[in-house]
Amino acid sequence: MTEVEVLPPEASQEQHPQERRSPVPLARPIVTYVLLGIITLVFVIEVALGGLASTRILVPMGAQINLLVSQGEHWRLFTAMFLHIGVTHFLFNAWALYSLGRDIESFYGSLRFIVIYVLSGLFGGLAYYLLGAPQTAVVISAGASGAIFGIIGAELAFWLRNRLLFGDFGKQRLMNLGILVGINVVFGFSTPGINNMAHMGGLAAGFVLALVLTPRYEVTWTWGESGQTPRLADRNPVWPQVAIVIAAVALLIAGLSWGEQRWAAIEPFLR
Repeated sequence: MTEVEVLPPEASQEQHPQERRSPVPLARPIVTYVLLGIITLVFVIEVALGGLASTRILVPMGAQINLLVSQGEHWRLFTAMFLHIGVTHFLFNAWALYSLGRDIESFYGSLRFIVIYVLSGLFGGLAYYLLGAPQTAVVISAGASGAIFGIIGAELAFWLRNRLLFGDFGKQRLMNLGILVGINVVFGFSTPGINNMAHMGGLAAGFVLALVLTPRYEVTWTWGESGQTPRLADRNPVWPQVAIVIAAVALLIAGLSWGEQRWAAIEPFLR
């Protein structure tokens, strides 16, 4: 369990050696396992239907196709987050969700975690919808990668917001995450067939959302039989969190409208 080194107010470490550490309050990662179950079930259905890379199966199941999204099928930005194109694609995203999701949900709690995950995935699809080249009009896009990059952005925001409290440990985590993001960016832009716009859109959305949603810990002290006991309390007010979610939803709606106008202007040249 992650712990933070603290000292009682107006006291030295020598005076209170047993009270120097306080555990970080963690939530049970329930939603992560639910999401893993959903993407696994959907993948099994894909396999059963013989559609791992088949447009005949993936399109009816909800893969993102920009031209169809521009014609009103906005729900594809959501359903595409649960589909995968091939075994390797599924296994990589399932492993990443298992490895990263449990930690992030533990830090943020289930409600904030699912908000970040879903909105990041939607913004990843929106980035591809708004910025994809005209040639992507009928190219299938699917996968949980945008949402997963969103929770990477959320972890960056968590350690950045609480870097002073966690000291060297937090700085090391920030450095490791920076390296991870850098490697994925280089790999993404040097490997054909990877939807980098969705990755970067999800990463940016997750980071910006989490800057407001992340727990902001302060050390509080309570008296007990053994003296003063430290406890970490989340002092992040609720209203800014509600406001950022409302703003994100409004931006998504506006983005879908902008995308319709963009693809309406491009569509005549695709025939």
